[in-house]
Amino acid sequence: MISPQRRTQIISLGFVLLLLAAVFLALLPCLRAVSQASDNLLLQKRTLALFQSHLQSLADFENQESEFQQAAVKVSNVFVDLEAPVEFIEFLETEAGLVGLQLFISPLSLPVRKGEASAFGFQLVLGGKFISALRFLARIEQSHWLMEVTALNIAEVSEKELKTGQFEGLELDDVVFSLTLQAILQN
Repeated sequence: MISPQRRTQIISLGFVLLLLAAVFLALLPCLRAVSQASDNLLLQKRTLALFQSHLQSLADFENQESEFQQAAVKVSNVFVDLEAPVEFIEFLETEAGLVGLQLFISPLSLPVRKGEASAFGFQLVLGGKFISALRFLARIEQSHWLMEVTALNIAEVSEKELKTGQFEGLELDDVVFSLTLQAILQN
């Protein structure tokens, strides 16, 4: 038989083991719940940080909206308006006058090419000094207008051209400058 002291020890040991098992079984689900809550909290923090980042990006975009509008206006100003190309023609006349050239402008019809932007052609005939013709070219190339020079001819003024009077005030050492421009149209 088991002595009462030994019996008390076995019962105490059983009780301690039973208590440890109960604590372990009760504590294990709590630890799992804490782990899941921690993971959920971490996920929510990341989601919150992502939303805050998106909100900041949206706020930055809204702050830059006026800059985007100004850029859009600048982009739209590079195109020639087919309905009223007067502004572009006035630009050409002003630039020719500033460099001392006489200018005659006539419209050209250009073939429509599939996949390319719509364009309007201008035939420019200018008379004056050669250096002025080069300055004119440089000035129109540096302008804000979207255009392309498709043909360029330069010839000395002949006595015949002086007699016709097409260009007044030209001399024999001046040039006649024929230029074909293709200006991109606003759609």
